[in-house]
Amino acid sequence: MQVEFNDIVKDFKKKDFKPIYFFCGEENFFIDELVHLAETSIIPEESKEFSQFVVYGKDVNFKDINDIVRQQTFFGGTKLILLKEAQEIKDKEWENFLPIMEKFPNENILIISYKNKKPDGRLAWSKKVKDKTSYFESKELKEFQLNKFVNDLCQASGIKIQSEASQALVDLVGSNLKQLKNEIGKLAIGHDPKSPITVEAVLDNIGVSREFNAFEYQKALATKDFHKLYFIANHLQAQLKNTPLIMIIGTLFGYFSKLWIAKYNLSKTDKELSELLKLPFVGLMKEYREAAAIYTVAEIHHAFSILKKYDLLSKGINTTGADEKSLFMQMTLEFVYNGNAVN
Repeated sequence: MQVEFNDIVKDFKKKDFKPIYFFCGEENFFIDELVHLAETSIIPEESKEFSQFVVYGKDVNFKDINDIVRQQTFFGGTKLILLKEAQEIKDKEWENFLPIMEKFPNENILIISYKNKKPDGRLAWSKKVKDKTSYFESKELKEFQLNKFVNDLCQASGIKIQSEASQALVDLVGSNLKQLKNEIGKLAIGHDPKSPITVEAVLDNIGVSREFNAFEYQKALATKDFHKLYFIANHLQAQLKNTPLIMIIGTLFGYFSKLWIAKYNLSKTDKELSELLKLPFVGLMKEYREAAAIYTVAEIHHAFSILKKYDLLSKGINTTGADEKSLFMQMTLEFVYNGNAVN
């Protein structure tokens, strides 16, 4: 039976455990979170030596796991078996899991962590597992879901965050959910819960200059402040180790994609347009409306051409031999002097 992340967390906290859990998918963050929660909350610390077992897919087969399932614990009671890196087990071996699953003792809990992918849905064992276990597929978050993720983490940490600060954190960190959680954890330390996290706090926390960062680079480009854009780029190029060019290009492509949609839908209300753009906050519409008034459709198309060109160059396609810093400055100069950059 397919279940959701939040439902599993709630059940774990209520001590309402199902016999077998199967966690899989491309986004390891949610799988790791659930496994960690299981490791730290199901079996009391004093009983873990006798009642909690951790095995790894590359080292074990299902005969071994069945032996663990069937053996009695020293003091009786609940037994937790954690099968990690289960994706290392061959499909043929998984057929041996089916009889174990059918006669699994209710006093045991088996948690299977199958990372980086999901099982081939065409296989008999995969269909059975999806039907007979508490099955959770961990999917990668879309760009528009990252701000909600940040806000949910902040709420769980007992802090608030400004919409602009949430966006800045996503722009700077990207879709690395573990790093986003770590950054929010650092922001929460000693922070007054009555006062929301600001953009300045985010930049200070990550160790990025308040003036010279990818967030400010995008803002200067959005307002066609090309003098400021070049000034920021000159300083930002020294930080490309922390903010790679490929990440800056991806962020800008996402921004101009939304700007292109906004340009053609300016008659819609802020609420309607923010939903169309999949913005996390209606308040961000002001920036897009202002940019849409500044940029023509031709200029937006030209921005896409520049970004596509430097995306390929940064990946070594049609390379000129220039290093990342040089490519970044060349890209900036194209925005400043070519096509859409000249008023």
